[in-house]
Amino acid sequence: MVTGNRFKNSQEKLERTSRGQMGWLLVAGVLAVSVASILVCQIRLNPKGVFAGDTAPSFSLLAARGGRCDLTDLLARKRVVLLSFIGARSQPLSRTYSDLSRGQLVVLKSMAQQYAPNGVEVLIVGCDTLFGGKPLDPGALLNFTYDWQLDGVPVLRDDDKGTAFLYGVSTLPTTLLIASDGRIQRRWDGFVAPAQLAFALESLVGPPRFQR
Repeated sequence: MVTGNRFKNSQEKLERTSRGQMGWLLVAGVLAVSVASILVCQIRLNPKGVFAGDTAPSFSLLAARGGRCDLTDLLARKRVVLLSFIGARSQPLSRTYSDLSRGQLVVLKSMAQQYAPNGVEVLIVGCDTLFGGKPLDPGALLNFTYDWQLDGVPVLRDDDKGTAFLYGVSTLPTTLLIASDGRIQRRWDGFVAPAQLAFALESLVGPPRFQR
């Protein structure tokens, strides 16, 4: 009888141990899948990208005010392109000083006004979907261009993040200076000050030629 009880207890311990091991294996499997998902997401948000000296990837994107903007066409016309990926929910009168896209938009407007006569084309790409946000609907993005008075500065849609992925954008704003031969001259991840942009632009196109 004692032997039978011992055998029964041993079986129960073995079953409990097996269940415990199965539970840990299940938890480990879930954790492994979660880590893999995070890594895939990081790779998607942080691709290799392009840097100074690389050829700028071509793109053709819809503009908020209608039509398309094609990088190949701009370069064929010997334009120097200042391309900036920003958050298009920034408001001109916002008092949120941590909104780096807002500060960058102010600088980009100034660069467009000063250097357009020198053959510089400023392009703004709205990247509100980059970190999982919903894209602005066409009407909201159109209003954004008028709120900021971005006359002459195309604001482009990149709802599928395809262009942001090509350029390896993982932070907003990200700004690139592309020479007329299609080579990337400079890249800034994060806010770039007006003096830095002006210095880089003038190395390609000279000082501003103000239109009369």
